[in-house]
Amino acid sequence: MTGYGQGVARNDLVEFTAEIKSVNNRFLETVIKLPRILSSYENDARELIGKQIHRGRIMVWLNISEGAEQLGQPVLNKELVKKYLQMAAELENEFSLTGNLPLTQLMNFPDVIAFHESGQDLEPLWQCAKEALQQALNQLVAMRKKEGAELEKDLKRRIKNIQQRMEKIESLARNAPREELMKLQQRLQTLLNGKELDPERLEMEVAMIADKLDITEECVRFGSHNRLFLDAIDAKQPEGRKLNFLLQEMHREANTIAAKVNSAEIGHLVIEIKENIEQLREQVQNIE
Repeated sequence: MTGYGQGVARNDLVEFTAEIKSVNNRFLETVIKLPRILSSYENDARELIGKQIHRGRIMVWLNISEGAEQLGQPVLNKELVKKYLQMAAELENEFSLTGNLPLTQLMNFPDVIAFHESGQDLEPLWQCAKEALQQALNQLVAMRKKEGAELEKDLKRRIKNIQQRMEKIESLARNAPREELMKLQQRLQTLLNGKELDPERLEMEVAMIADKLDITEECVRFGSHNRLFLDAIDAKQPEGRKLNFLLQEMHREANTIAAKVNSAEIGHLVIEIKENIEQLREQVQNIE
């Protein structure tokens, strides 16, 4: 599910700004960018996020917005600069390349400028950063819950549409054996050319037709899947994968019904059901 949150926290030394953004993803994928001085706390940040979010691609930015100069002094790595310039000269000579290396680009090369950390206790810094991160996380979760409430309404509406079509299919299927029997009788009369039908053979054919066209089990299972789907939506714990599995089973039952009953009207209803299932499949990828 999508969402965004931001937070700000400060202590006597620094001010931290946190931003969190989430987009749809089948699994939980977290990308975290922390200030270098707090890089050792990445697992703590990941654990904090994992307690409240279980699905989606989560991008986190935590920056020092004020007071960074108090945490360390910038140090120029002159030896590394010499090596970069030497490598550039070698490329120019060997491959006949032309062009100048801009100063701003050179200063952005990895490790050209580093910060000599002050050696102070990092825990107070992390607690301040954690507060900003928690604020952003709370906003993100609130936004995702709001989106989830709208999504829940849509899911339930589509399940209701599916159930209405299933009830109509059940009603139509009750007459299917009788209709097939009438077609069979007409075909037999034509083939026998007026001769008398064998009652026992006719009874056997009727039993076979009724068995072949019986979709009671499929309808019962479909109804069970619908109820489980609604229960999963109302559950408090993450149920996204369970919803996806139930939709797969609904799709399977719909295919079986279409194969069993040779009815254009039922076929059209099955197509509508499958369209709703596909739309539900897209939606459940977005929820936990």
